[in-house]
Parts: sequence; structure tokens; C-alpha cells
Amino acid sequence: MKLYHYVLLALAVVGGVAWYNNQHNVLGATSGNEVQDVCWYGTQPADDNQLYYGQADQRVKDATVFNMDNNAKCTTLRNLKPCTEYIWNLNRLRQGNWQWQWASDQHFVTSGVCEGKPAAGTLVTTATGGRAVVVGSGRATVHWTAVNGASRYYLYYKAAGAPTWTYSVDIPAGSDTYTINYLNPGLSYLYQVAALVNGQLSWMPQGNLNVTQ
Repeated sequence: MKLYHYVLLALAVVGGVAWYNNQHNVLGATSGNEVQDVCWYGTQPADDNQLYYGQADQRVKDATVFNMDNNAKCTTLRNLKPCTEYIWNLNRLRQGNWQWQWASDQHFVTSGVCEGKPAAGTLVTTATGGRAVVVGSGRATVHWTAVNGASRYYLYYKAAGAPTWTYSVDIPAGSDTYTINYLNPGLSYLYQVAALVNGQLSWMPQGNLNVTQ
């Protein structure tokens, strides 16, 4: 093979790798179909950004988003597991040094139907992606004891007999009560509250909802 053939082959390989990096800019295994937007509004400009994320229970950020627009303030993470807590952080290049944007990792929890007792809460009011489903005119108020160090609470509920937690609510820290609306007064419901403390969920006893009109 002549020299210029080798040159053309090398250019084709390099061009192919560059195209792959630009078009497939996520390193790490995919494990589901959920999507999550993460944002970093209010941060200072940087010469380069790389976003690292992974499942919180593994305590490892084993996936990376790179080749991002340096002017971007959000990115969309895809192929995430449903009903799963993730950690993420932004690695930023400034003045020749790579530094983490936050000293502590950020957290989010994907939506989707939980299987059995979920590993984490979800950020939606129902399993339909955040749109309230009106199934009745009933309501029920849940009370719980505040947990020291809790950064937020997750409230799960479902119709009695349902195999999985069908609905969920993300509740800010400092709360100890929540009213669930749009329940069917003719059904029995179960609920369970979990407090997020230092990245771990602390589960409270399961109970029955008292549905009223």
C-alpha cells in the first residue's frame, strides 16, 4: 500500500473517532429509559465542562457527559433507571485547572414506576410524569415526625393490593405533613414516607390513608 493510502486511512480513522465523540458524548453503561435535565445556573464561565453522574447507592459517578457547549447551563441525561436516586457533579476547567463545581455531589431522583419498595423517591406527583391524574374527589393528609438532618422527604402511595408504589411526591425539608388530592373515596390506599439523610433513605413505617371527601 502506498504512503498516501496510509495517510487517507489514518485521516478516516481520526475523523471517525471525532465524529463518534461529538455524536455520542456519554461514556458509561445505560440501564433504563428515563430522562432527567440537570442545570447549573449561576455558575461562573469555564473553558470546558464535563458532567459526571452515577447511581447514589453505588457511590460512584461512572458515566460522563463531555464535549458540551461551554455556554450551556443545562444538559439532558438519558437512559436512566426508573425510580432511582443519582448523584452528579460538574468538573470545570478554569485557568488550566480542573475543579469540581460543588464540594458535595448534587442529587436527583428519576421518575417512573417503582418495583416493590423503591430504592429512592421520585420527583413527580404521579407515575405519569408529573401531570396530576384526577381519579376522584377524595383527599388524605399524611403526618410524620421530622427527621434530624433530612434534606427532603419522599411520600409514596398506592391503592391497596397494587404490586408497586404507583404515586410519589417530592417534599422539601422542614415539612412534616402533606395533603394528597384526587383520590378515589371508594378505594383503600397505603403510603410510606422516606427521609433523605446524607444521601441515604430512612424509611418510616407503612400506613393506611384516611380518605375523606
